[in-house]
Amino acid sequence: MDDLRLYPFLPLMKGDRNVLEEAETRIYNNTEINLETKADLLTAMAIFAGIKDRELTTWLIERRRDIMIQSVAYEIIKEEGIKEGIREGRLEGLRDAISLGLEIKFGTDGLILYEEVQKIEAIEKLELIKEAIKIAEKIEEIEKLL
Repeated sequence: MDDLRLYPFLPLMKGDRNVLEEAETRIYNNTEINLETKADLLTAMAIFAGIKDRELTTWLIERRRDIMIQSVAYEIIKEEGIKEGIREGRLEGLRDAISLGLEIKFGTDGLILYEEVQKIEAIEKLELIKEAIKIAEKIEEIEKLL
């Protein structure tokens, strides 16, 4: 029997897509390993393929997603992606709220600050600015927070 545990490393070695396709097929069709092990091996292969070729990773995932979703690593990556998506959504929502608040409170002068707001990555800081707009009397009060 081939040592399937080494197959995920194939993308890091010299070889073409045909070599990976053969390895991926051998893992997929192997009857001596369980589904979870297959999932982990294929997911690892896709991760290592990503180091060299994004297209190859995409191809592997599209081809064997049905099994890869059983992998713990796949689940962790998916959860991280969801968390990052939520974070990005919060950032965008806060930036939009600040933009609206600046425009309503200070007119077009307030929108001049928006370019600086776009650069802020800290949710806490954006929350602080959003709240400060409610009570600020002068635009300079908001500028100090940037």
